[in-house]
Amino acid sequence: MNSEHSRPSAYSFIGEVTANATHEMKNELAVINEQSRLVAEMLAMAAKGRPADPARLEQLLARVIARVGRADQVVRRLNRFAHSLEAGAPATNACACLELMTAMFTRLAGFKDITVKSESPSEIMVGLSALDCQHLTWQGMLRFLESARAGGEVLVKLSPGRPGATLSLSGKQDTPLPREGWEEWEPFGVRAEVAEGALILHLPPTA
Repeated sequence: MNSEHSRPSAYSFIGEVTANATHEMKNELAVINEQSRLVAEMLAMAAKGRPADPARLEQLLARVIARVGRADQVVRRLNRFAHSLEAGAPATNACACLELMTAMFTRLAGFKDITVKSESPSEIMVGLSALDCQHLTWQGMLRFLESARAGGEVLVKLSPGRPGATLSLSGKQDTPLPREGWEEWEPFGVRAEVAEGALILHLPPTA
């Protein structure tokens, strides 16, 4: 791979993923803070002689616990992403990359009320590093999201290729995908095409 092509965009990708995850965490922490303040207010009033409503306290604490759980999942995904970058091996399991990127992409898809679903076997090895495989998956979802219809569903499917693997993104669109202008993936050894409205990325095989 030509590092001159990949390095700047890779830095941008890492920044996008990290910023997206920290925004998710900030949202969860804001709700936790709000609910915790309400609990504190109720306990302060109880200390002054006004009985707290047990049902209301239980409801607030349940919300806090749920949000803590959601924030924990965000942290776990970000931690998993960070550790995946430690390995510079020229081969990776594309299925694991797809699962992680789909989960981390949920917030961005939510801006258009789009549900992203993924289909893949448990393992397909491709001739890409974990960073490059995740980068391609993320960029593919971003590009498809630009044309996808709000309130719809996008299916991201990973299948064995001959050779390598095929990553396809499909769903109803407001605007058709262009058939040209996908050269950005060429430095990765990936060929992109648009067929029947779907964006298809042909991932290289392992050496």
